[in-house]
Amino acid sequence: MPHFEFASDDHSRIITVSVSELDGGGCSIDRCETRPLNTQPAKQASTEKTDEAPEPEKKQPKKKKQPKTSKPGGFTLAKAQKFIRAWAGMMRQGAVSTEIYEYRRGLCEGVEGLNPPCPHNKRMTTGAHYCDKCGCGKRKYATLYVEGEEPGSTERLFFPDPQCPIMAMRPMPGSGSLKQVGGRIKQVGKLLLAGKEELKNRGVDESQAGAFLSELEGGDDGNS
Repeated sequence: MPHFEFASDDHSRIITVSVSELDGGGCSIDRCETRPLNTQPAKQASTEKTDEAPEPEKKQPKKKKQPKTSKPGGFTLAKAQKFIRAWAGMMRQGAVSTEIYEYRRGLCEGVEGLNPPCPHNKRMTTGAHYCDKCGCGKRKYATLYVEGEEPGSTERLFFPDPQCPIMAMRPMPGSGSLKQVGGRIKQVGKLLLAGKEELKNRGVDESQAGAFLSELEGGDDGNS
């Protein structure tokens, strides 16, 4: 028995009409049914079992790990070279005087009635102070000063150029002596150690190491 299906005018139902052919060539409608649109067929399709095996899931290609890059404002090799260059400048010119050191320290930690502490002066639990603006971070050799220790236990404020990022401390000429920071032998050892530690942490190759450590070489830096 032939039948026809079509949607209602409002597309909410399916109308099924069954017809039969008469002897005289005509036809008659034997049955007319309606059902909601997309209900029963959808259920049948969803519950119908198939013997076909499901397609295996495609594995997503693994993303290649990108090499780590320094964060903006981080301590790059160029900054390390600049800092070592400033240290080597002290080796050649000598440290600034203790008076200049005390003046610079006052700019960092503040002087009552004169100036507030520098907002970039940060204190560690050990009592060591460092600058969080210049990019050197909490490296031991970049320490500004340590509470309770004598001047000369740290070098940075004795540099002729202390590498102040806000230029509160201007470059000053060295005194021609390194007695303020323990003498030449002590400073050479500390400078070499700082350079080697920085290279080790960065895993630089031999050619870069040569360029970096060349900053440690200098001429006569005055009396020890």
